[in-house]
Formats: sequence, C-alpha cells, structure tokens
Amino acid sequence: MSRSVVSLALVAGVVLPSAQAYAHGFAGPHMFVSTLIIDDPNVADEASLPTFSWQPRPSNGGPISNGFAAEFEFDKRITENFGFGISSGYQWLTQPGNKTANGWENLAVTLKYKPIVSAEHEFMMSVGVVRNFARSGANGTNGATIGNDDSSSTAPTIYFGKGFGDLPIGWARAFAIT
Repeated sequence: MSRSVVSLALVAGVVLPSAQAYAHGFAGPHMFVSTLIIDDPNVADEASLPTFSWQPRPSNGGPISNGFAAEFEFDKRITENFGFGISSGYQWLTQPGNKTANGWENLAVTLKYKPIVSAEHEFMMSVGVVRNFARSGANGTNGATIGNDDSSSTAPTIYFGKGFGDLPIGWARAFAIT
C-alpha cells in the first residue's frame, strides 16, 4: 500500500464528519470497559484487532512450553440494546526440541441483548448466547488442530456490571465489578 493512500485514509478519518462512537457502557457516572479476558455488559460497536497473548506452560519438572495466540473480535450494534459479535484467532504451541503445533481457532458468534440499565445504582446487565462452530478453524501446516475442535457448543451467558458509587463508603465509590 502506498504512502499516499495511507495518508489520504488518515486525513479522511480526521477531517470527515462522523457520528459519535460509544465503545463502552455507562450506567450513571460509571463506565464499564471490556478487558482482554472479561467482556463488558454493554452492547456496542467495538473491534479488537488483533489481541496477542503469551502463556508459558510448565510441564512436570521438564522444560517449559509456550502458548501464543493472536485473536480478533468484532462487535456490532443492531439496535441500542441488541448486537452481535464474531471472534476467532490463531494459536501456536512451541515445545522444546523444535516441536510446534499451530492452527486457526473455531469461529464464535455471540448475540447479546441489554435489558437493564440503572443509572441510579450504576448497574447494567445483558444476556446472550455464544455459539462456537465446529471445524470452522483450519489445521496448521503440520496438521495440528489447536483451537480447531471437532464439536460445536452453545452457551447461554449473563454479563453484568455494578459500580459502587451508591455505597456509603467513600473510597469504594471508584470501583466496580464486572
């Protein structure tokens, strides 16, 4: 891609008028944010492109193997309180002796609906369903099936966030649980 195309895209993104984007959920003055591990209870337009992780995996007294992942997630609101998400990723597992396994993860689709927001109590709750599609990933170059499971799954999910701003304890008001 040429420098002029990249420059033009950056200028267009800054200069052209756009609607406000709300990637995080608010309940009263409290903002609930997504983390890399726990999703927030809000229905929003978000993209995590890509998120990288590393997890050392010790073996019983032997050398340590390493797990690496590059994952993505794209969330889109359909209405103010209903949206969907798509996520997947690529995983590598390295072991001593130049043994590796890698592969694409199965595709996961999430539907989420936010029925409750209480600004007064800094509370937000959503319900959803997550569907993992079997064999939608791809085996790695060496035939490994890391993340490419043979069975599909569907999981009902509850997301909630509660800010502590309505507590009578002053120091706790800045905190929340998600």
